[in-house]
Amino acid sequence: AAVTAISERGGIGIEQDLLPLLLDPEPVVREAAVTAAGHAELRSLAPALLERLADEDDNVRRAAAIAIGRVGDRSAVPGLVTAFDHAPASLRPPLMQAVARLDMSAVSEFLTRLIERDDPANRLALAATLGRLRREDGWEHLIRLADDNDSEVRAAAIRGLGRIGRLHARPPSTLVPVLDRGLRDSSASVRASAAEVCGRLCLEDHWRTLMGMLQDDPSPLVRERAALVVGLVRGPGGETALTAACHRAEPPHVRAAAALAAGSYDRSSMVTLILEMPDEAAVRQLLRQRIRLDPWFRLLRRSLPRTSEVELRALVAGSSAKAQASLANGLRSVLGASERSPRSA
Repeated sequence: AAVTAISERGGIGIEQDLLPLLLDPEPVVREAAVTAAGHAELRSLAPALLERLADEDDNVRRAAAIAIGRVGDRSAVPGLVTAFDHAPASLRPPLMQAVARLDMSAVSEFLTRLIERDDPANRLALAATLGRLRREDGWEHLIRLADDNDSEVRAAAIRGLGRIGRLHARPPSTLVPVLDRGLRDSSASVRASAAEVCGRLCLEDHWRTLMGMLQDDPSPLVRERAALVVGLVRGPGGETALTAACHRAEPPHVRAAAALAAGSYDRSSMVTLILEMPDEAAVRQLLRQRIRLDPWFRLLRRSLPRTSEVELRALVAGSSAKAQASLANGLRSVLGASERSPRSA
């Protein structure tokens, strides 16, 4: 409590208050002091924070690594790199995050070491860190990781590139060949991640490949993701392909994604597509779950036109009576005044 009060107070002299608490006998106090130093961005305490990387308590070590990244003292980078060589597995991700925050040029050395040591777990952590930071100077490191031998690392790197790509009106041209390889990768998780990035950035460069994945990919996960992406990009022929997917013998989650995506074209009736399915109750239940739990289903939902949103609310209602009431009320609102849609008319 005292450490929290000190950090909230701030002002001159806070370093002298926190310094002895970094050496407190109780780990919980040391952790609180380390965290407070990071939040206050006290560069003068960087040497003391580096010492806490060797603390006997794992929580204190992790807090110290995070705090060092926050204080912004680039002179701490060599100490972080040295600590990495002897750090336990739980400490390495926050160490990499701290280095990436302070000096992205030092990440190359990290990456080279991780490749030489055949350390996929930490390359995966590095790819995830670079994606979360969304810094443009991490682009080339993620491009390198997108060719990694480990499929989980490749998938994480591609997702990270998608996050950074959103910072640009038009993503860098170097992303196109990376996604081209990703969409043809032997790993389903990599293909799915590459498809998601195409949807996140609304890229049309790979439209024909995505259409082919919706129809023929051997992985149900990839076909589901391809369906969502087709609904997000809304390219030519997409509605026909999505309707066909709704009528094929697909797993329920693929048909749920295809029906939702078809609704984005505002010509196909989602209600009709789903009610014609022999397992429509299971598909509706799954659609309700996915919209609540899956960010990609939620992203597509936000892009639906007004009439399709009305249909969706009816489809995910808890009972037939609720569905009919929701649909009737929704259509009345859509048909009000100037909001009449051609399909509703």
